[in-house]
Amino acid sequence: MAATFFSSCKGKRGLIENCMDKKDKTLLVVEDQVIIALSTRLVLESDGYKVIIAQTGENAVELANAHAEIDLILMDINLGNGMDGTEAATLILSKRLVPIIFFSSHTERATIQKTESITSYGYVVKGSDDTILLASIKMAFKLFEANKKVLLNEHRLTSIIETEPECVKVVDPNGHLLEMNAAGLAMLEAETVLEVQQHTLIEFIQPEYREAFGKLHKRVMNGENGTLEFEVTGLKGTKRWLETHATPLRSETGQIIGLLSVTRDITTRKHLEIETKIGKERLSLACLASGIGIWEYDLIDSNLIWDDQMFALYGIKSDTFGGTYEAWRKGLHPEDIQNAEQEREEALAGEKSYDTEFRVVWPDGSIHHIRAFAEIVRDASGKPVKMIGANYDISIQKQAQEVILKNQQHLKLLESEIINANDCVMITESEPFDLPGPRIIYVNKAFTEMTGYTADEVIGKTPRILQGPKTDKQELKRLSGALRRWETCEITVINYKKNGEEFWINMKITPVADETGWFTHWISIERDVTKQKKEELAILESEKRYRSLLANVNAGVVVHAPDTSIIISNNAASKLLGLSDDQLKGKTAIDPHWKFIHEDGSAFRLEEYPVSRVIAEKCPIHNLVVGVLDGKSKTPTWVLVNGEPLLNDMSEITEVIISFTDITALKRSEERLQILLQEKNVLLKEVYHRIKNNTATIEGLLALQIKATTHPAVVVALQDSISRVKSVRVLYDKLLVSEDGGEVSIKEYIENLSHSIMALFPFENQIKVEIDIDDLLIPSKKLFSLGLIVNELITNVMKYAFVSRDSGIIKISLIKSGTTAILAIQDNGVGLPSGFTMEGSKGFGIMLVKMLSEQIHATFKLASENGTRAELTFYL
Repeated sequence: MAATFFSSCKGKRGLIENCMDKKDKTLLVVEDQVIIALSTRLVLESDGYKVIIAQTGENAVELANAHAEIDLILMDINLGNGMDGTEAATLILSKRLVPIIFFSSHTERATIQKTESITSYGYVVKGSDDTILLASIKMAFKLFEANKKVLLNEHRLTSIIETEPECVKVVDPNGHLLEMNAAGLAMLEAETVLEVQQHTLIEFIQPEYREAFGKLHKRVMNGENGTLEFEVTGLKGTKRWLETHATPLRSETGQIIGLLSVTRDITTRKHLEIETKIGKERLSLACLASGIGIWEYDLIDSNLIWDDQMFALYGIKSDTFGGTYEAWRKGLHPEDIQNAEQEREEALAGEKSYDTEFRVVWPDGSIHHIRAFAEIVRDASGKPVKMIGANYDISIQKQAQEVILKNQQHLKLLESEIINANDCVMITESEPFDLPGPRIIYVNKAFTEMTGYTADEVIGKTPRILQGPKTDKQELKRLSGALRRWETCEITVINYKKNGEEFWINMKITPVADETGWFTHWISIERDVTKQKKEELAILESEKRYRSLLANVNAGVVVHAPDTSIIISNNAASKLLGLSDDQLKGKTAIDPHWKFIHEDGSAFRLEEYPVSRVIAEKCPIHNLVVGVLDGKSKTPTWVLVNGEPLLNDMSEITEVIISFTDITALKRSEERLQILLQEKNVLLKEVYHRIKNNTATIEGLLALQIKATTHPAVVVALQDSISRVKSVRVLYDKLLVSEDGGEVSIKEYIENLSHSIMALFPFENQIKVEIDIDDLLIPSKKLFSLGLIVNELITNVMKYAFVSRDSGIIKISLIKSGTTAILAIQDNGVGLPSGFTMEGSKGFGIMLVKMLSEQIHATFKLASENGTRAELTFYL
């Protein structure tokens, strides 16, 4: 049978868990904020729940899979870095069936709709009253239990249909097979429904019955029920007689959408009918007895003589029979040979008369049941010399016995099912129709459980004992009319339990006739539908709230049908699209009344329209910027569009919800802001240029001062100042050519800065500089401090590392490691002085490096390693 109808709930029963008391329920709280998680835990534990806490989506998936005792999950949406709540919920639900309530501060419609597409057990906004949270949890548990019952009922129905020994099939109005159970596939000698669907059903039917089959299909599609007997040929060539009972298959609106039939294999019955006919013909021709074969067996010379009827009973021709005991024995069923011979020997020994049954196997492989009896002729000494007997075929009787036994078993099973059925079963007399009405003669246990009345309390009374003030009189009048016409009737009314409690009941009442066709009883199958009725009322109330919300929301909302025509729109949509609600209704998204454009002014192609994309991709769209021209204005209204498809169980789109927010003012503000940013960048470039010129001027003044003095200490101090000013000027050189004026390549900056510093020393050509720096963009503020640090370190190397040496090497490296970077300056010079510590150093340069390191929250190290190694670790 196709998976969409009979096997959709296979495998789900294993997911259904037993209901437990609140004290046994365990909740998983998924919340990355510790305070919120702990406060939520206190609320839940104070109400009797056990609580487990997960702070990440990954941890939530792991705990949900590892702890089968978790009965409900309270899931936050934003969980920091890593998996968010919706992803975690999707992974959990792919492994197990558990109610999930989303617990978030988000109230955006798109976020709520996204959670509803995952699960629909509730959405609680953080900060809500504890009573709301606890009530939502209880409601989720009730809904979960209701869903489990639905799944269990679906499983039971699927199991019944799949194990039903008779064929159950569904056919569309054009006669094409949609679904068929395993029994039906066996009748047509097919393994799968697809094998049958590769043929038309009419191809399986013998030609002489095809016209009648077509007429039956037409009658059923016109609303009638029908029955037909016909012969079919399976895919492997086997012919079978079938009897089908067909009835219209209707949609929820009552429209006939197909044909449902139950078909049984009546081949045996047909063969029985044929055999019976043959037997009657033989009876009219037989001299002694119809269908009885006469035989004589000479025990002395082992000669066995048969009449023509015997050959017919054994399915062989006379010229193929050897006329010996072995020839007869050869035709017996292998399992019956021993018993048949034992019966013969006991009869010959005088222990019993010869009257036995056995099976014979015909040359074609068919098996037949034979009844045999005989008289034994003995000589004067009592020795058996001859057996004279008769055989006749009892296959029909055997098959009839099997049918009777099967029917008896079926009746016992049916009786057991009625007694133990979940639905209430009531049987009444057929009359009278007038007061007091037919009396009750039987109710099952389910009736007592549903109404509170025992069988002894209602037998002999009429069903009116269950009626009361709110019982619908019009429905009762309709029922009375159906009873008088001896028609099946189904009604749903309010009845009353023994304790006076109201409940909704659906009852289907059917007349029962005896073998003469006289109606003797009514049988009523009844079911408590109070919960369904309350759910229907809740749905109506929810629909009312939904329409109210839609009417008052600020964003424009349009609901489209699958053909893009507009079903519903709100006032905001009418205003933005320039049409009234009545004018919008029925229009499609591609109506020429308006035009959609991109931000660059180009028109949307048909397939780019928001509703067209959602329908084509069956996926939501988010934050799509669209310009709308309504034909009246040349200036577009700019809107931010979001779209969401609503899918049925077949993954088919039933509706598309498009929402849009007017962002025209925001767009214009962005345009003005862009102009201001361009002006700011021009101004900033000018500032950088002036600063660069000023630093160059300062360098020049310091250089002139060096030439004007002869004091060595002053010269050194002025050179240090020049190198520090150069680090600032190099930075502004880079800022001047950078695109955004905020971040600069540290690789280029340090390369240029190191060359500028080296140029200040007369022996620079004797020192080799090796640079290996990862190219990173660093904010100018941080780079200013880094430049000064590099200047101090390289200057110190040039001043102290290579004293009394003709050459040296300086290695400058910068390596990115996660969220940090390590800047190292290594020389192969003389190393640090003996006993040197940074804490004890009084030098201005070291002090400046330490202060600048602290300013940018960096760690600075200085050590002797084959020279001196300075290492600065800072956050990016």
